[in-house]
Amino acid sequence: MITSKDISAMADSQLVGEVSHAKATLVSLENEVTKRKMIAQFNRSIHNIVLIEVAKTWERTRIGLPYGEFVGVDNIMSQEEIEHIAYQIYQGAVVQEYLKTRDPGVWAETKEGMSDIYIQAEAQAIIKKDYL
Repeated sequence: MITSKDISAMADSQLVGEVSHAKATLVSLENEVTKRKMIAQFNRSIHNIVLIEVAKTWERTRIGLPYGEFVGVDNIMSQEEIEHIAYQIYQGAVVQEYLKTRDPGVWAETKEGMSDIYIQAEAQAIIKKDYL
């Protein structure tokens, strides 16, 4: 015969199992959130590197121009243009493949062979095509 103590023990056991499952789920969710934050931080760092390399390339090119400015783009507007160029490079297949795989070998597959040289070459090509 099942007693009230037996029923209480079964309920306690079931409750412990549910709490344990809930804790495991919470830990899993916390790990997923942490992982996503780390990925977002990594992606943001790569975006910033692209932005810096584009800005350096823009300035090297601008300094060599007559009057030190691009035709149709003054220094105040250049910030938007630099961001636009960086966005194009960041969204490109090579950078996206690197973000997806985090494999440094991605850069070796380009003719430049290194991330900074690749980014600068891409920036220079876009600047020549769209601004010179």
